[in-house]
Amino acid sequence: MRSAAGWIAILIASCAGCGKAQIPAREVRGAEDAYAEAQEALKQKDYATALDQFEAAIQGGGLNPDLLSEALLRKAECHVELGNYDEAAELLDSLEDQAPELDQVHLVRCKLYAKQGDSAKARAAFDAARAINPKVEPPPNLN
Repeated sequence: MRSAAGWIAILIASCAGCGKAQIPAREVRGAEDAYAEAQEALKQKDYATALDQFEAAIQGGGLNPDLLSEALLRKAECHVELGNYDEAAELLDSLEDQAPELDQVHLVRCKLYAKQGDSAKARAAFDAARAINPKVEPPPNLN
């Protein structure tokens, strides 16, 4: 399993040379297919399968920077749902300054704190998400 610094390096490397067709089409398709399967598993609340598929999509190296960031965020969400709180926190920390949808980072962090039973931190994370996007809805387990 890669560290947060490893994921940041992947994200930066994927942005290097943006606009140039450097990744073979089959790798892009494979990564995008794994991403789509992960999203479907996430909708079905099959977090273990979603986690595996997000990992495959990330490792495939064919995701554009926005999809890569989203895959890392949803991977953190899967870790939260599976009770892997340290892994989730590490991924969220690595995404905090560069995610295109920072409200979603705060929302997943809110879920993390709520699952850990820290309602004050969960509320603060939700408030941060709502400050960015007033349409954000609280997770069901937010007290």
